Amino acid sequence: MRKREEAGSVFGRIGTSLDGLAVFFLMTCVFAAWLALGSAELHHFYPWAIVVVSALAGAGVVGLPRRDQRPVSDKMALARISVWLLAGLSPLWTLPAGEYVHAVWDPVIYTQTAFGILRHGGLPLPAAGFTELPGDIASLVVLREGSVTAVYPGFFLGGNGLLYPAFFHTFPALAAVAAGVLGPTGGFALNAMLYALSLLLMYAVTERWWGPGWAMVASVLLAAHAAQIWQAGFPTAELLVQVLLLGGLFLLVRGGGNRGEGSCAGLVPSFLAGCTMGLTFTVRIDTVLFFAPLVLMILGWIRLGGNRTRCWMLLAGLSIPAMHAWVHQTMFSPFYLPRPGLLARGAGLFVVGVVTILMLPRTWITGIRTAAVRFEQRLRFVLAAGWGGWCLWALILRPGLAADGAFAATVKAWLGPLADTRGYAVAAGRDAWNMPILAELAGWPFLLAALAGVAWLLLRVRRPLQAVWLVASAAVFVLYMTALHHERVLMPMARRLIPVILPFLVMAVTAVLAAIAGERRSGAIRGWRQGASVICFVLVMAGMIPATRAVVGMRDFPGLAGQLHELASQIPEEAVVFTDVPGLGAALRMVEGIEAYELHDPDRVRRLTLIRNLGDWSRITDRPLMYLSPLPYGGEERLHLDPAGFQKMSTSRMQQLPRSVPKEAVDIPGTLYLYRASVEPDK
Repeated sequence: MRKREEAGSVFGRIGTSLDGLAVFFLMTCVFAAWLALGSAELHHFYPWAIVVVSALAGAGVVGLPRRDQRPVSDKMALARISVWLLAGLSPLWTLPAGEYVHAVWDPVIYTQTAFGILRHGGLPLPAAGFTELPGDIASLVVLREGSVTAVYPGFFLGGNGLLYPAFFHTFPALAAVAAGVLGPTGGFALNAMLYALSLLLMYAVTERWWGPGWAMVASVLLAAHAAQIWQAGFPTAELLVQVLLLGGLFLLVRGGGNRGEGSCAGLVPSFLAGCTMGLTFTVRIDTVLFFAPLVLMILGWIRLGGNRTRCWMLLAGLSIPAMHAWVHQTMFSPFYLPRPGLLARGAGLFVVGVVTILMLPRTWITGIRTAAVRFEQRLRFVLAAGWGGWCLWALILRPGLAADGAFAATVKAWLGPLADTRGYAVAAGRDAWNMPILAELAGWPFLLAALAGVAWLLLRVRRPLQAVWLVASAAVFVLYMTALHHERVLMPMARRLIPVILPFLVMAVTAVLAAIAGERRSGAIRGWRQGASVICFVLVMAGMIPATRAVVGMRDFPGLAGQLHELASQIPEEAVVFTDVPGLGAALRMVEGIEAYELHDPDRVRRLTLIRNLGDWSRITDRPLMYLSPLPYGGEERLHLDPAGFQKMSTSRMQQLPRSVPKEAVDIPGTLYLYRASVEPDK
């Protein structure tokens, strides 16, 4: 009777509606991302149509039947209202976003690609003018290295005369939708919107595993993490991957109901969860690092007698976007294949694992199942002990070796010739500081609590889906912390943690805090345990505050988009623009629609050669030939150039420090001078 009253209360109805609304926003985002990519590939890109169709499809998914029909208590409803308020208020500390419109950097390429898709209606992008350039000029602005022809940083000219941006293009296509509907500011703010959605999804998953109170703790931890806040204003694709992975997990947990999350109850929810998670294949190529162990464990679960039909539906959902990613990489991103040797070896090991699991005889499967039941606790203890040993090595021994002090000298003397091997170089190399760097982002209390939480989950987790997610995430964490390929500055490196590692660590901290608080029973012991859990939470938050305060409100390149537009307004119509500023030519072409080219490897000789050639070309063309440079030219250059204007390009960016969170911004003053190539300059 009490449950019926709670389910029928005002708060209960609001809580139920908010859960459905989270599904609606998730599926609208999923359908919008997929439709945006497909529309760009087909060159029929209509942002408003994409949003409307995606919203209708999302509303249809909300209406699907599910088994997770638990009554919503007033406490749960209040927690859901609180997390929605947290997400709704998040623009206060995530906006305004950085304006990465020109430079040589990944977020700039993503931004320029988004505006290129919006302007030209699809991929690949037109390369008007490159094939008509005079040969002496083309040799300076087109860089050919073997079979690859680069025209801008991150943009390649295909044999069909079209431009192919680097990376995969789901994120820039979705940013193009946001820019088309909300204006350029909406395109810059896409990650801020994904940040808010990720808080809702984190809550939705952890609520079903640990209850509403601990789910609110998990959402606050995720919201306050410096890397998460930084990513909200940094336009790269990692936050979209996080949303898709958490969203797929949410659909699985929400569909499981009382039969257990591992059953993935309902064929359609399982299939949609697979499609949602699998869409990450079209976003970032390194998601295979997560899905390889995940798929292997799902196949193992099927062979051991798990819910085969629903698991096969999940894998079918994963396979469709995976095939789309292969087609997209082949046809629309043929010049982007990072570390192909490593991917090939990883794919080979994955195939071997799949074949091994599928070909195991039934008698072996029976034996494995029996042994797993009989020795479960011993196996858990071994896994937890192995985790503890790796943490000891990564936290203490490895940085000690990298410090090259007395400890390292002793170890080298003990190892002898082995100290000169590649294994020792990996152990004591520059990546040995990954764990201390991770602590720099959120404090040592957060990191130590997360590591302890993983050990606790290895010992106590019972839900099959939770166990699969735990092991797959732990595998990615160990790999990245052992050999993390990243820029040698902290905050851009932190984006590698966003898709898998950060949600994994947040859930681990939540698990250990819930374990300290204990089960729901009364008494003095219960009160002491709750108090200890509160103290631990306060310590974790206190450790996070310094990094969080440093990144809140600090963004790169504020005002740069407006200054670029002012610069473009000074350029005559039908003009052809050349520049010696890396990334500026792509910005003018993609963002402002101006035919622009960049001088590769700009030095004084190449600049002067290009300027002379422009003067010669101006004799035979009626189009204005403009030259942009940060240098106020004099001397021989002025024999071929007439001043035509200038534009202040003053902005700022955060400090780039290798092992610490930046505390202040660095001003970047500058002026761009606009010249016109002339045969008879007025001197």
